[in-house]
Amino acid sequence: MPASSIKELPNGALVLATDLATFYRAPGATDWQRLGTGLPLTVGMDAEYNAIDNSVYVATHGRGIWAFDLAQL
Repeated sequence: MPASSIKELPNGALVLATDLATFYRAPGATDWQRLGTGLPLTVGMDAEYNAIDNSVYVATHGRGIWAFDLAQL
C-alpha cells in the first residue's frame, strides 16, 4: 500500500498516511489502528506534529485537514 508520510511522535508513537487511510500505532504496540474518530477513509497526503498544542495534523485529499490531540490518542 503506497504511503505518503510517516511521523514518529515524541512519545514513540507512529502516524502513517497512506492511499487508503491514516493509521496510528501507539508506543510499544505492534498493531496499527485507524487514526481518530470521524476521519474519513481517504488518501492521507501528509502528517505533521505540532509541539505547541501537542497535536497531530493530517492533510487529506479532498477532505480537509484534521487535528488530533496527542493526549487523547
